[in-house]
Amino acid sequence: NAMALYLQVVPENHSSLSPTYNNIGNVQYALKDYKNSLASYEAALNGQLTTETPDISSIIVYRRNAGMAYEAMGKKEEAL
Repeated sequence: NAMALYLQVVPENHSSLSPTYNNIGNVQYALKDYKNSLASYEAALNGQLTTETPDISSIIVYRRNAGMAYEAMGKKEEAL
């Protein structure tokens, strides 16, 4: 697993993890693996929210992506 190897080298709070998780979520979403894509989007969001200098535009993208995954799973209320 490439992510497991990456996590051995990069600290858990490294700024590159949020976009990495988001990209993984995008692939999972494209494969219609909405449950795992949601987990990846939430990991991306959490990483961005806990960094010293959160990027607001990234937070918006990660929240939107999570909402799209919720909607794809038929959970429109959670998407809001």
